[in-house]
Amino acid sequence: MIRLQKLLATAVVLSLLSVLPLLAADVRGRIASVGLDESKFVLTETFRNLTFEVNNTTRVLINDREAKLADMRPGDEAAVTYDKQGKRLIALTVRCTRTLTDRRVEEPLPRVPNDPKNDRRPLFAHGE
Repeated sequence: MIRLQKLLATAVVLSLLSVLPLLAADVRGRIASVGLDESKFVLTETFRNLTFEVNNTTRVLINDREAKLADMRPGDEAAVTYDKQGKRLIALTVRCTRTLTDRRVEEPLPRVPNDPKNDRRPLFAHGE
């Protein structure tokens, strides 16, 4: 009898695990726009635009690092795992990929002339 109960419990667990992936869906595309005031963003897929809502449980990753909705930029490649609630699409996980050419590179500070810290010439030339 105990063996039958364990077998039944295992069957129930396995059936639940097989149903869980059906509850969430995945889509890939590019970020078209980010609406911070509405906590939404628009993803452009091949032939359509999808508007996703972001809540406090949504996980945003940019190049595998934790981020926020405000860090997402139009043009980022994204893979979104979402749940559909009626007509609303609720983003569960947003994984953005940004290439190195997309990162902002700060210019180095300008050299100050005649400053011994920044000047590479010797202070005293031979023969002076």
